[in-house]
Amino acid sequence: MIFAWIVLAAAVIMTVMFFALFIMVCGRYGNRSRGAEEGALFGGVEPEPLSAYAYDGTELKGVLLNTENAKGTVIAFHGHHSSRQKDFGRELGFLRGLGYNVLLCDERAHGESRGAITTLGIRERRDVCSWVTTAEQLFGEKHAVFLLGSDMGAAASLMAAGEELGKGVRGIIAESAYSDARDRLSALGNMAGMLAELGIQAFGRFRLAEKTAEDAVRKSEIPVLLIHGRDDALIPLERAEELFEACKGGKKLIVIDGAGHGECFAKGGETVENAIKAFIEANG
Repeated sequence: MIFAWIVLAAAVIMTVMFFALFIMVCGRYGNRSRGAEEGALFGGVEPEPLSAYAYDGTELKGVLLNTENAKGTVIAFHGHHSSRQKDFGRELGFLRGLGYNVLLCDERAHGESRGAITTLGIRERRDVCSWVTTAEQLFGEKHAVFLLGSDMGAAASLMAAGEELGKGVRGIIAESAYSDARDRLSALGNMAGMLAELGIQAFGRFRLAEKTAEDAVRKSEIPVLLIHGRDDALIPLERAEELFEACKGGKKLIVIDGAGHGECFAKGGETVENAIKAFIEANG
């Protein structure tokens, strides 16, 4: 009887641990309302609130910053447990200066978007497709679209290259991208990362290995610009180099010295902006 109670207690403890790690990684992040804190970033441009509906009915939220006589639209996807203003606030004026609208999206279970959990790019890749469809409905199928992502948003954008994307998508700009979502758990350590993955399978009902960015870009002709920090301790530069080698279409890799994970836009300055400008002009 004592042994049975010990086994039961151990099972309960393990279940609680799995669930806690699952919530830590996949739990909802960010406030649903934050218009005031974004106002200064928009440079006096009145944002147009937009909604898209994912394949599973989840309502996704974003804001569109229109540019007069726009050449196309850049659709931006932020990182895991981050936000659209944190990841892309400094780039808004630059992107609009290139003559493009900017559509800032909240990933599922982030910010104003619905959804109970985030999935590190696995389901988000199909949300990317939903936003591309929304842009086509607004501007037409021939309207030029570039996908811009950081961290999870970059991984999801690259994974989406393996899905049915509209013909208007001209290129993907991926900063601090990972290929395999399991790499994103490395910050937890090997044991905790393994337990978190088991918790994700048990409670999230999805597998981190079911889709990788590397597999997606191997079969896609969409041009890709990879931007990665040389000092990225979370996703090593080697991963970006592997992604670069896997890309089937036009590709370029920019390495930013002194930049850690998600720091390329902040620390890359003109190097990053010049690379993005050249990429968009070559493929727009």
